Amino acid sequence: MPGVVLLRVMPHEMGSGMDAHERIVMELAYSNGAAQPSDFNSLLEFLVSYSRLEDGRKKLGELGALSSLLNYLSSLSPSDHNIYEQKNKYNLICTVLKILRNLCAGEISNQNTFIHCRGLEITVSLVNALLPLTLGFTQIEANFSAYIMDVCRMILQLLGNVSLAGDEHQSAIWQTFFPGIFSGFARIQNPRIHEPLCMIIYTCCKDNRGRLKELCGNSGSPIFAGLLRTSQTNGIEGDWLELLVIKICFVEPYFAHLFSSLRSREVLSVDQVRDNGDTFTPEQEYLLLVVATCLTQQMEDVSPLVNSRDCKPVLREFVAFLVELLRKAERSIGTRSATPPTLPTGFPAIDILGYSLNILRDLCACEDSPSIDMLESSETTIQTQETRSSSVVVSLISSDLVQLMIHLLRELGPPESVQSNLGSPNPNQADTGQPEVKPGSISKDNGDALPGTHSDPSLFDNGIGGETPYVHQTGKMCPYKGYRRDIVSVLANATFRRQHVQDQVREGGGLFLLLQQCVVDDYNPFLREWGLWAIRNLLEGNRENQREVAELELQNSVNTPAIAQMGLRVEIDQNTRRPKLVNIAS
Repeated sequence: MPGVVLLRVMPHEMGSGMDAHERIVMELAYSNGAAQPSDFNSLLEFLVSYSRLEDGRKKLGELGALSSLLNYLSSLSPSDHNIYEQKNKYNLICTVLKILRNLCAGEISNQNTFIHCRGLEITVSLVNALLPLTLGFTQIEANFSAYIMDVCRMILQLLGNVSLAGDEHQSAIWQTFFPGIFSGFARIQNPRIHEPLCMIIYTCCKDNRGRLKELCGNSGSPIFAGLLRTSQTNGIEGDWLELLVIKICFVEPYFAHLFSSLRSREVLSVDQVRDNGDTFTPEQEYLLLVVATCLTQQMEDVSPLVNSRDCKPVLREFVAFLVELLRKAERSIGTRSATPPTLPTGFPAIDILGYSLNILRDLCACEDSPSIDMLESSETTIQTQETRSSSVVVSLISSDLVQLMIHLLRELGPPESVQSNLGSPNPNQADTGQPEVKPGSISKDNGDALPGTHSDPSLFDNGIGGETPYVHQTGKMCPYKGYRRDIVSVLANATFRRQHVQDQVREGGGLFLLLQQCVVDDYNPFLREWGLWAIRNLLEGNRENQREVAELELQNSVNTPAIAQMGLRVEIDQNTRRPKLVNIAS
């Protein structure tokens, strides 16, 4: 072999002072074209570059480079007594790991050699020496901690390349590193560790339900919690965490299991265990944010899953859990801020409420809706019936989502601009649980107080500095900025070309309620646009809804400050009964 010949002619002084492992590394480098003579570090860098080439990986593999480098790596494992003085050794370890990582990139023979030649055992020994150090970086100078982070990242990248070889390799990695060592890596809140760790876990779990179930259970919850904390602190790095969450939510039935396990004693801190008053944890909150982000930013990837027949049972289970989660979050919110904060608010219950609404809104948008021709057709095919019965929106309806959304919207009372122009409530109107809407009229009396709400704003905390709370005289305060808009948006998307949902909104008294939302509201950006979209969808192809709205008659005009500033006012034309704008001077 060329390497043996080169080694034989190599001058003796070039290898003086080197141990057997280093001599092998030198032989590998010289036999594959490294410049002679070169110092040892230069030879290693040559092998790093050469192993990036497909032909280089194959040739080095045939020369037994991987097993030789693994033996060399095992001889470099840092010792406990002088570990803080071994920066050069860590740099050397990192370089060897780079070569091993490159050798295992898509080369199946090298990947097999890594498993069969104690590669996992050697890396575990190295990891066990490193992980305890990651908990004490405050005592270690910053540049030394970077060496340790580089070694940890190289180990994970090496394992990531090996895991791509198939289930046998994934199983070996999982049995060796789950849950303890993966948990140790997950506690390192460093984005450079986070991304390759997510990649390994996703690769090991994507085609294996057993491993995915373990990850979503109590033993795997510290790993997932660590990934969420790192992502929350540093922002989501790469797509691996999102891919993992998409798999759990929309393909496999483990979301509820994972969400619950994120409140287990394995995840909670000592202070959190002591304080049992918190309904939700920050990790649960951030998990929902990741789901909402996936739906918003990866709609094209998620939509096929939402509309896949195979995923429908999982989605039905997911949305049913989500609706119950929304109910629980809404009930658990205590004192609400005078001025609604923007998401994320820092209060898990409020954030979970908001993220749940956003997820439901986007799920309704993801699912395919029947065409307008199908809506107008009097014939219902078997395929249409099957599609409707497996629909995610049908699952939402079976969870009483429409009634819940109408209830939450009614609790808020009319928007501020509508309420301020309706005048005082009519004390003679019966307390029916919803505003009275008589066919042929829209009355200012429709702003009456609703059961279960307070008509006196002084009953609420008015916040810091005596600010006027954002609360209608007939309703609750919004827990966050955009809450009313989000409720309307769920109903708007759910009613798009779905007559059964349109009918439920009408039967629940929601038509007039949604008409009230077609206004500008400072605390609910785009409320008017979502309100108009909801009304448009409620009326499309639904003659009963069209008839009910057509029978409404304008009784009074409402003059908003924006109209008044333009020197105009709204009047009702006595002949046409339609509103018109006139100059204030006239």
